[in-house]
Amino acid sequence: MAGVAKTIILIPRRKVGGSTGVGAAALANMLNHVANSVTIPGSPLVTVDDTPVNAATNTPISSNWAFDHVANANIHHPEAHSHLTVVGTQVFSGLSPTAWTDLTLSGVVGSNAALVLLKIKAVLTGRDIAVRKNGDTDEAWVLNATEAAGAALFKSMANVHHVVIAVTDSVGVIEWRTSPTTTMTVDVIAFVK
Repeated sequence: MAGVAKTIILIPRRKVGGSTGVGAAALANMLNHVANSVTIPGSPLVTVDDTPVNAATNTPISSNWAFDHVANANIHHPEAHSHLTVVGTQVFSGLSPTAWTDLTLSGVVGSNAALVLLKIKAVLTGRDIAVRKNGDTDEAWVLNATEAAGAALFKSMANVHHVVIAVTDSVGVIEWRTSPTTTMTVDVIAFVK
């Protein structure tokens, strides 16, 4: 950095804050005077604490704060850390609906929006099965689909587990339907909040 001194030499030769001379007491007094007047980023003269402050670029955080952050990143800003949670929890067992019907997953994913990986098994072959975000009016349904149409629509095979990706609404609910009805199970394999 051009123009910035790398070494500062203090030679007190005049009265500074009540002391004169070049002795140790005068030097200590001058250093205290400078320390109380100037903030030097990264210097031990700067107050260090455990409270991080937004945009405080000249105040260091403590080693304790950094340790806590590495040990548990959620301690300081939990909403910024989405992660995959693997659960394997059954959320439905019974006769499937033939019209768009809410399926509440909040008991597993929480009352919030989540990306959900579902495992769906139908007892009978040839059932059209679709899922979508609760409240979504985009139609992800094609009766008598001849093939799978992405992650939201598929045709069942008897007693085979199909994996489907769905997005819940803000309170953990999706919609789903089949045609015709059959006995089914739906499990949440994993989710990301």
